[in-house]
Amino acid sequence: MDIRYAAGLFDGEGYVRVATYKKPNSIHTRYQVYGGINMCHRPVIEELHRTFGGSMPSPGRRLSPTHRPLYTWNVSSQLMCTFLRKVMPYLIVKKDEAELALELQDSIDRYKFKLGNRYWLHPERDAILARRAEIATEMSALKHRIFPLTD
Repeated sequence: MDIRYAAGLFDGEGYVRVATYKKPNSIHTRYQVYGGINMCHRPVIEELHRTFGGSMPSPGRRLSPTHRPLYTWNVSSQLMCTFLRKVMPYLIVKKDEAELALELQDSIDRYKFKLGNRYWLHPERDAILARRAEIATEMSALKHRIFPLTD
């Protein structure tokens, strides 16, 4: 699959999000980058899956009886960021979201197993976790922005 086509498809039909998981009775919050593309043309979704990995969780679901089946390509964490790094030069609409996702995944990879209380607490733990929370908030805000009309 041509990377420029994948980038354009992702810019128009794709999504990138930050999932947050908070354990009950805990102060720990886990962050995860995930995204994908939803569309009605199954061969393209299958090609994305073959080329970039990830998963195709549904065999094609209909949102209503009058709609065509919808196919999904999902990818998360490091695989998602590998995809984002490849398409980044061609992104327009989702470039800001992709940059935030890459920053978050970089933080997760860099400090994996180094922030908890199992051994020594990292001296910058609070700042690192605060930045991850900011990234999640910024990503959410980007989902609600309105693009200006152009002539």
